Amino acid sequence: MNVTDLTLDQSKRLQSIGKEFGKYWSAQFAEMQDLFKPFLNELEQFPDNLKKLLPYLLKRGWYVFYETPISLVNQCTLLMAEGKHAEIERILCAHARNRIAATQDALTKTWPTRAVILNDAYEAMTLGKYTLSIPVMLAQADGILCEVFKLEQFFSAKHIKSFDNNHAYSLIISNPRLNVLDFLSEELIKDRTIRASRKDRQSLRQDKTIPGVFNRHEILHGEAVDYATEGNALRSVMLLDFSISIYNAVKVAKQHKNETNSDYRGV
Repeated sequence: MNVTDLTLDQSKRLQSIGKEFGKYWSAQFAEMQDLFKPFLNELEQFPDNLKKLLPYLLKRGWYVFYETPISLVNQCTLLMAEGKHAEIERILCAHARNRIAATQDALTKTWPTRAVILNDAYEAMTLGKYTLSIPVMLAQADGILCEVFKLEQFFSAKHIKSFDNNHAYSLIISNPRLNVLDFLSEELIKDRTIRASRKDRQSLRQDKTIPGVFNRHEILHGEAVDYATEGNALRSVMLLDFSISIYNAVKVAKQHKNETNSDYRGV
């Protein structure tokens, strides 16, 4: 057998191996498609489900943002349709508990001047002193968002219209990296429930599926005396988590704008 024969023989073997390899990977790819099909279905349902769910969540004081698990949104949407409000509350509380450590860490690192206040608030929450933790968390969320949007007060109904001319808000809404869910930013930033007037709060209380009205004014101005629950403490955590998300969204939007301007200038 000469070198040419050896090469031809090896070529035939490689072709045979290649065919077998192709069959194997075709089968594996089909299996992978089946494996990823549920996830792709969840992904497809997510935007529409979030649009349906978000007003429901905001009425109950729950803030979600880009990092919210897709499966959580889809699951809660199904439960909402079935009227299983207590189950939704349980799922959201569990999600918020899982966010406590990460939120505290991100807040204290991003805003070190607020670290002492925030750490005391988180400690009070851990000890079950919700009367102390919730007002502080609400005040800090307001302060952080005022800083981001350069407003005197974020959670004020009179400022809602001014967002349309707000620089930070415009950056988020117009950023193509974020506008897949731009309605989410708008709904959350302009949410009226946490800013609800006395008349609107009375109307919300007529809905027996809402465990309690989570309203900044009532809590910080001493009108509410029944706010000190674990559920509201966890709502405060999610509100702070939302504050971090908004801060990061503005940061990403500014970075994108700078990169776009640099490309335009040929830098």
